[in-house]
This record gives sequence, C-alpha cells and structure tokens, in this order.
Amino acid sequence: KLSAVSEVIESWSYVQTKWTFMETVFADPNLSEQLPQDTKRFQKVDSNYNKLMSRASTNRHVINCCNNDHQLKSLLPHLIEQLEQCERSLANYLELKRDCFPRFYFVSDHVLLELITRTTDEASNQLHHHLCTIFEGITGFRFGQDEHAEVGEDIEEFYLVTHVLTE
Repeated sequence: KLSAVSEVIESWSYVQTKWTFMETVFADPNLSEQLPQDTKRFQKVDSNYNKLMSRASTNRHVINCCNNDHQLKSLLPHLIEQLEQCERSLANYLELKRDCFPRFYFVSDHVLLELITRTTDEASNQLHHHLCTIFEGITGFRFGQDEHAEVGEDIEEFYLVTHVLTE
C-alpha cells in the first residue's frame, strides 16, 4: 500500500510543480492569445486539477485517498501528459522568439517569458538586469524618447531610433 501511495504522491507532486508554473504562464493575456489551443488545454487541466484538490481535501486519510480513489490514479497520468504538451508548445513558442532575436538564447525560459510578457512601464527596473545579461558589456539602459547620442569620458550612450516590434 505504501509503495502505491508513494507513486501517487510523486505523480501528484510532479503535476503540482508543472501546474504552478503553467498557471502563471497562461495567466498572461498576451501569451494566452499567442497560444490559444494550449490555453484551452491548460484551462481543462486547471479545472481537473482544482476538482482533484477539492476531492482530496475532503479525504484527509492519505492512504485511503491514494489507494481507493481510482479516478485520482487515472487522472494524474492524463494531467501529466496534458501539462507536458503545454510545456512543449511553450518551448516551441520560445524557440521561435529566439530564432527572431538570437540574443534570447543567452537567457533562461523563465527570463525570456518575463521579457516577452512584461511591458516597460510595468518593470523597467527588472528589465535592466535581464537586458544587461543579453548584451554583454552594457551597464544599463535608459528608456525614453530622446534620439540624440551622448558620449562622455566613461559613458557612451546611443539611442535606438528604429522601434523593435514583437509578434
């Protein structure tokens, strides 16, 4: 009985980890718009996961919950499969972004998601750190409308005149 409980809890923990990450990803409206099929897939997973958690909260005896709930045993592998499909689609989406701008290969998926989903108004300070990772030898960025470059003794500033659009 305990080995079955261990297997269920391992699967459950794996689902919870994946679900937690994907929940933050698909909560972003821009990303949800870019990945509509996976957003629908995740919404189904989210609904099933929440039902699973509600049912589990009513049965506080772990051994009974893991051994006697046959729906739990059949649902967890399905949730894992669906979450991994969402994860693969997200990885493909991020790969497309990296193909468009190769410097994105220098950052993790988490950082790239943050760069894609945040606006400069929301998180310009946080973006500074990530942008400095992408562009070696740069100590900072200034966001503004001025289009004139300044050169000082220790500092060289230049402005990007051409706007960069993301898809």
